[in-house]
Amino acid sequence: MPAQLPPTENLRRFVLAGADLVAFSGGKAIGGPQALFMLCGKRDLIMSAALQCLDLDVLYEQWTPPVHFIDKSRLRGLPQHGIGRSCKVGKEEIAGLLTALRLFVEDDAARRRARWLRLMEELARGLDGLAEAEVELLDEREVPQVALTLKPAANLRALEVMRLLESGTPAVYADPAALAEGRVLFGPMSLKSGEPALIVERVRALLDAGSAGGARRRRA
Repeated sequence: MPAQLPPTENLRRFVLAGADLVAFSGGKAIGGPQALFMLCGKRDLIMSAALQCLDLDVLYEQWTPPVHFIDKSRLRGLPQHGIGRSCKVGKEEIAGLLTALRLFVEDDAARRRARWLRLMEELARGLDGLAEAEVELLDEREVPQVALTLKPAANLRALEVMRLLESGTPAVYADPAALAEGRVLFGPMSLKSGEPALIVERVRALLDAGSAGGARRRRA
């Protein structure tokens, strides 16, 4: 089982296995604010991290943190401005993350994966038949992907395709994990219905243009 989300069970798996602290992105599969993350693990370490992020101008006697979160009785005083103060997040972002986390946990895992798989199947069908690349649906993974492998005769390399996709309109950001193998990976997490067609249009336009440019150079 990979160290990522999904599966939802990973939210508890590593802590139950004995990890002191585990951090999860608030974005990606959870779909919350990209600038936030969750820190899970041993209570005393979580309390220590929270104390470093305090931004308070109140007296110790006024401060009433939740006992299950910060045990005030263990402190000699109130650390009013922790070193993490400059990295504090807004209450709106915290509310957004908590809402996204609740929706993620409540979402049926099989239904979510089926939704992602439909998007990737649509993308694979749209890219099928490209002269300069092979297309593969990676269906055995927790998060299905589509792999676009550039053929040796292609006039664009995988990195060039990624850079051109990112700089175009609409911008398309793929997974660079397999670039060394000449593959561009596409995932479903940020896609909505109808958006695979936009990716297909962008990729086909790039490869068609590259093919035409190569033909002109060969004729010259």
